Amino acid sequence: MNPVIEATDVTKSFENEAVIKGIDFRAYEGSIHAVVGPNGAGKSTFLKILAGLTQATEGRIRIFDHEVQDGAALRQRVHYISPEVNLYPLFRVKDILRYGSLLYDRWDRERCSVLVDAFSLPLDKVIRKLSLGMKMRLRIVLALSACADVLLLDEATNGLDPGAKDQILDLVLQESANRGVTVLMATHQLAEVERAADTVSVLVRGRIITTESVDRLKEHVYEVYTAFPANSIGVTAQLPEDVHAVFHGDQVQLIWAGEPREIQATLHGLGARFIDIQPTTLEKWFESMLTKEGVQNGRIVLPNSPVV
Repeated sequence: MNPVIEATDVTKSFENEAVIKGIDFRAYEGSIHAVVGPNGAGKSTFLKILAGLTQATEGRIRIFDHEVQDGAALRQRVHYISPEVNLYPLFRVKDILRYGSLLYDRWDRERCSVLVDAFSLPLDKVIRKLSLGMKMRLRIVLALSACADVLLLDEATNGLDPGAKDQILDLVLQESANRGVTVLMATHQLAEVERAADTVSVLVRGRIITTESVDRLKEHVYEVYTAFPANSIGVTAQLPEDVHAVFHGDQVQLIWAGEPREIQATLHGLGARFIDIQPTTLEKWFESMLTKEGVQNGRIVLPNSPVV
């Protein structure tokens, strides 16, 4: 199967500083792929490159076998959704929707009507008077009414209440399952990744450091506590590359994606004195990836204020 999105050795620099560094990426029809990472990692920049809103400094990107710079061929099929996408502030909601119906060849009026009612969009209200959440709803309505084949969601649930977030994720899942829409979502919300995504990539300092199946992570990520004999120098260097180790005295805490039987066999082979394996969360796995890359994402402790 040919990929819908194919990025090869993509680099983006601003003023000689690379913010995207040699990314290789593929997404296939009907898949939902999440990109997660700390602030400033390059998630939004990468999606903007895919959307044709900014140009890569090096590398090649093809969507449906078209170069991403070929805007005319892709404009009807690729839709980028972000809080940063400006809507005409003096237009009314119904004006924006009418403009969308003229711009997009596959505009579905029935879909638009259903979504407007579901999101309670105020058709006669001026855009600049809408809340952040209502503007995001409007952007979603535009994308889904246009029947796009690729959705690039850049923090697309920002400003939405939990109920609206659930509605958006449900719509994304429907589009993927029913129409084969390919979805790439950049998000900070690991609960969204867990609910909607098939695969997830971790982006740190402009590089994708790992890509994993979300189902595999949900079912096979473990927090492991173990200890090795006192003379076992450098034993953790023999662990698989994607295993993160933290020392607590003479014990070692490991975040490990794998089968318990394989984990036990590996640790026994390294002379572990005991092994305690417990299921853990996607969040713990993500934090371990960041820590391994030297990203400090820990707890902040404030100093005590003087008593007045």
